Amino acid sequence: MNFKTTISIAATAAVIAMGSQANATPVDLTNNGALGPRDFMVTTFEDGRGGPFDVDVRPDNQPGPVTSFVAWCIDLAQTIGTSTYDYNQSSDNGDTGDFGAPEISDAEETQLSQLFTQNYSALGAFGSSVLNTAFQMAIWEIIYEDEGNALDVTGGVFAESGGGNAAARAQANTWLTALAGPADYAFDYFLSSSRQDLLAGSYDPTPVPLPAGLVLMLGGLGAFAAVKRRQART
Repeated sequence: MNFKTTISIAATAAVIAMGSQANATPVDLTNNGALGPRDFMVTTFEDGRGGPFDVDVRPDNQPGPVTSFVAWCIDLAQTIGTSTYDYNQSSDNGDTGDFGAPEISDAEETQLSQLFTQNYSALGAFGSSVLNTAFQMAIWEIIYEDEGNALDVTGGVFAESGGGNAAARAQANTWLTALAGPADYAFDYFLSSSRQDLLAGSYDPTPVPLPAGLVLMLGGLGAFAAVKRRQART
């Protein structure tokens, strides 16, 4: 399908900073290729640039240990092939703007986490081109759209138009419109000044705090049990 964005690639590239951040760890990243079908076309942008990708990561210049991730594109300005590359891994969303991708704000990271929490399980084994394409579109929309604008892949700063994959556009907008509630995914960012930046999500639910009254009651029960044990021993 025809796929376009109003983002200036030159303007995006202008924000690249060559130095790695203190929070980023050098790693070797191997892209094994796409995990399933997807359908993208952005002028000089083709299917190979959109996730889901099957990637293996190991410490820089070390044989292992190897960790495998499902990764998604967060950088429209650069490409990645099926090979091994030098990357920087960080869990700090503030590092993303220093390598080529737009800097991901805390609010945008929360929206990404909500997207993953609510919808990632729907992707299953990544066999659906519509769902894979929609999920990648939704990630780009969250990252590239101006904060405060409505999230809509058919308009705004990041816009997809034309082509035959109307089902993917509709699915992406359905997910984006419903963003709310728990944000139970944390992210690792794989960043490079010369290759496409990626993210990988992992389920990391936030513990729900117990009500204060219940905490006091449990503490009291624990103290009572301790007294009874001492009495039993005497």
